[in-house]
Amino acid sequence: ISYFMKRYQRIMLCCFLMIGAINAYGQCPQSAAIPVVEESFETGLPAGWKAPLTSDGGNWQVNNQDIGFYTNPGSEGWIYVNDEASDNIGEAVLTSPSFQVANATAGLSLEFDLNFQLYAQEGNLKVEIWDGQEWVLGLWVQEDFKGHVSLEISPLANDNLKVRFTYDDGGVWNWGMGIDNFALYVAPQQCENAICERGETPASCSEDCKIPAIHWVDQGKDLEENAVTYHPFNRGEACDDCSEKVALKFPFEFFGKTYTSVFINSNGNLTFEGSFVTYTPEAFCLNGPKMIAPFFADTDLACGGQISYYVAPSYLVVQYKKVAYYGCGKECDQRNTFQVILTDNTIREVQGISLPEGANVVFSYQDMEWSTGNSSQGQQGFGGAAATVGLNQGDGSTCNDYGTFDDPGYHYYGNSQDDKCPPNGVAHLSHRTLLFNGSTGEVVTPAPVLPPVPDLSFSGANRDSLHILRWPLFTELGTTDFFVVERGPSENELVEWKRLSPTDLFTQDGTAELCDSIPLLGLNYYRLLQFFEDGTFRESPLVELENRSAPQAFSMLRVAPNPFQDYVKISFLSQYPSPAQYIMTDGSGRIFRRGTTQAHQGENMVELSLGDLSPGLYFLSVFNDEIRLHRNLVKL
Repeated sequence: ISYFMKRYQRIMLCCFLMIGAINAYGQCPQSAAIPVVEESFETGLPAGWKAPLTSDGGNWQVNNQDIGFYTNPGSEGWIYVNDEASDNIGEAVLTSPSFQVANATAGLSLEFDLNFQLYAQEGNLKVEIWDGQEWVLGLWVQEDFKGHVSLEISPLANDNLKVRFTYDDGGVWNWGMGIDNFALYVAPQQCENAICERGETPASCSEDCKIPAIHWVDQGKDLEENAVTYHPFNRGEACDDCSEKVALKFPFEFFGKTYTSVFINSNGNLTFEGSFVTYTPEAFCLNGPKMIAPFFADTDLACGGQISYYVAPSYLVVQYKKVAYYGCGKECDQRNTFQVILTDNTIREVQGISLPEGANVVFSYQDMEWSTGNSSQGQQGFGGAAATVGLNQGDGSTCNDYGTFDDPGYHYYGNSQDDKCPPNGVAHLSHRTLLFNGSTGEVVTPAPVLPPVPDLSFSGANRDSLHILRWPLFTELGTTDFFVVERGPSENELVEWKRLSPTDLFTQDGTAELCDSIPLLGLNYYRLLQFFEDGTFRESPLVELENRSAPQAFSMLRVAPNPFQDYVKISFLSQYPSPAQYIMTDGSGRIFRRGTTQAHQGENMVELSLGDLSPGLYFLSVFNDEIRLHRNLVKL
């Protein structure tokens, strides 16, 4: 497709894409936005706003009246131009005051309710943002619209940001337009909130924007690292919007059908049943070709890069290496490198990553540095029609859209098709590996590489009757959900003694330490269980320690909570089985609780429900035939 054809399509699509930006992002994982300004126009034109008369006498009005067949898009008062009443006003300009938002680089959004209504199908509305040096077009509306507008304008943040609305009736009679509920919202950077947001990077927010380990098949190598010959795409000749059919040596299952050939397309996707050279991407689900898209965007091999592939008896590897975008130019240094692997479902591992059953599509990425070609409304490799990653069945309703990508950030908000999220940052894909079940289209979670069984190396009991438990913490601890330490008087009587998250542990030199300050008399058996985030676990060998001390035969361990409100738990130690009694009184000696429990050897627990007692001071006694123990309790 020639450059002129691409330019023509760009002009035709501009309005459509701008209108497509009008939506609200409701379900995406983003930090709570903070309002910088909110104007509802209930009492007239706010301070600092400018709405001058036009040369033809038309002007802006603030009240609650409707225009044409559309009502106020917000509520009560709004600001609008009534072209029906003024009759051919030409241009009408509304300009906001300046807002100081230079630090709002982590998520600055412009939002307002809009009513735009034409009559003679002439005219338009331009919404422009002052970036500190010039007016930048943010929205261009040429069709009737009523609803909420949300525009992500973080790249334009500055301390003199202004918004300008220019209504042009095209020199003919029209209905008019108006806005209500104007607002600027900032989503500030919040490192370590588990969301990699706009403006955050691995350097600034290492916990949120983690760089994953790369799993990559080198060119000239097969999955076993043997040297093989890769075939150059299109016989090695540079091309734009081109395709090549490749015969597979294995049956490949995709959305319920089996294929023995595939079309490799230069614009970052594979298709079945026919080639596909469309260069401007759309978010899945598409009503069109059955497609596997590691990165559907406008690639031009004439601007640099190469595509190659290797067909094995049970898999196919297709590599897009240092490919450039359309319009990049031979001197452009923005390049994308990624690959896709299709398998016959017998491959269980690719370069160190385990493939679960059903995972027969693998996307792998190296450095990803652009998202959009010039003829897809991109500027310097970004913006415009966002690149698409995922699988598409072709019926318009069945797909898996991993995400759309249109800027250079690391932020990832998720699946734009399902959650109406804004496009993501293309750097999120760098060094990442994605797995799919081609038969169902579902994203597959790789089997975690679990750390080895931890060795427990405990110290023996010391003179104070303490057992210090130690075990090493691993670099893979990020996959650990929690630890459980079991304890018991024999190998067959182990019960859960402690449950601990990794952050609960005291560590020294990479070793976790836990103290059993009241071990059972005689032999104590311990075992560590390490539970991972996917629900699996590993266990350590049993460790045997002996407590040879002779503590008091009957002793109170703890009474908690104290002060209390609804209940109290009493923990006491008995070195031999015996009945134990408890009595709870107030200061005058009145008994409120009493009872007997059969104490066993070791730690015992009694819970008293005390919600009916009045606030005040109480006295608790716990005793057996020989020893009486006391505690003062306070109810709040």
